[in-house]
Amino acid sequence: LGHRMKGTYGSPVLTAISLSAVAPFVPWYVIPLLAPGVYLTFSFTCFIGVAIATTWMMPQSGVYVWSGLAVLLVALLLAKRHEVDVVGPATFRNQRLFEWTPRGDSTDGWWSRLILDRLMLEHWWTAARWLGHGPGHAQGEARKWGSRGDRDLLSGECHCDVLQHVYEYGLLGLAAVLAFCVPIVMNLRIGDPWSAAWLVLLVVSAIHYPARHPALGLMWLAISARLP
Repeated sequence: LGHRMKGTYGSPVLTAISLSAVAPFVPWYVIPLLAPGVYLTFSFTCFIGVAIATTWMMPQSGVYVWSGLAVLLVALLLAKRHEVDVVGPATFRNQRLFEWTPRGDSTDGWWSRLILDRLMLEHWWTAARWLGHGPGHAQGEARKWGSRGDRDLLSGECHCDVLQHVYEYGLLGLAAVLAFCVPIVMNLRIGDPWSAAWLVLLVVSAIHYPARHPALGLMWLAISARLP
């Protein structure tokens, strides 16, 4: 993972999110130029973002794009079944097939995110439902939870913007976010690249944190201001 392209965001996944957000503005015949960046980051977050952008801009392509993504995910999960084997049907030259990709074939990060999401949801709902725990509180709690278990948890950010916002600002904070987003959602138009880019960032915010990254957050605000 340390050899993946970092770009200028300090993270291959954040770089991948930016690629998927600009994809709607790229003519279809130029999209292959984005392929090297998509491959070097090799992020499923990016794949989901590109699939959303492509489907929004060209709805007729949706079934093919999502089918391809589903096949890739199933192939990864099937390959994981043989990870304890030195050789086997999911290996090539004694190396598992997806280990040849820049990302590798580890799914540990996915399970760590789910565990942290569950802990945050339970701690928010039972202790600070209306006003939340306060800005920046999630990071310290995540570190404490990670030190008590047998699995490394994400100690910097919860990879779900909405959940971390609710955890820190409560239901009142969620109401403020809805007040900001609902008018924009009502004006999204199929085939509009600005709408597609906004929707990409909205969806990937459920599995990462573009809203809390300075460059991506400003990009999202700029796109929001551009929409009616």
